[in-house]
Amino acid sequence: ELSRIQAVRRVRGSAVRKGRSLSRVEVRGLLKAARQHANGSRRARDRALVMVASGAGLRAAELVSLAYEDFDQESGVLSVMQGKGRKQRSIHLARPIQQALAAWLAKRGREVGPLFTKISRSGYPAGQQLTKAGLTDILQRLAVSAQVARFTPHDLRRTFITHLLDAGVDINTVRQLAGHSNIATTAAYDYRSEKAKISASRAFSCW
Repeated sequence: ELSRIQAVRRVRGSAVRKGRSLSRVEVRGLLKAARQHANGSRRARDRALVMVASGAGLRAAELVSLAYEDFDQESGVLSVMQGKGRKQRSIHLARPIQQALAAWLAKRGREVGPLFTKISRSGYPAGQQLTKAGLTDILQRLAVSAQVARFTPHDLRRTFITHLLDAGVDINTVRQLAGHSNIATTAAYDYRSEKAKISASRAFSCW
């Protein structure tokens, strides 16, 4: 009986990769859609959300768990205190992301609490923490407005990693920025196009 069990071939999963990486044009489209919202608080918050998600590579749970004190405006450092496996890491944000967060904080106020909050019906930032479902809904609305193909919040993390690798950042540095323990995990997030691979191989020279 044991021999018969061991003889059964393992069922392999689908070879189709999950998720995708957004292009720069798509990200710019999302930011443009965020700027077109009639409510100023929504404009500032949604733009900051897209900027941090695509420019810092946070997981959805990490993004909504950020607290006001996790962002140091003087240094421009974002501290991720609720990382996967309770790991902590610091991210030095690019200047445009710092500016987007500063614009949101000007609307949100300086009170201690969640960094990203819900917007009340009256159009003002509420003290309630944004949920992962709320984040997904915001991004879906922006995608529809910008006519961007459907994506998930985690696809913005894939976008961050892919664009760093595409820019020539070494994979170990990308691993640390993404908060991965294993470099193989980071490699699985590489969604660079076939065109980029062809260009790299054709440009290669060792002589």
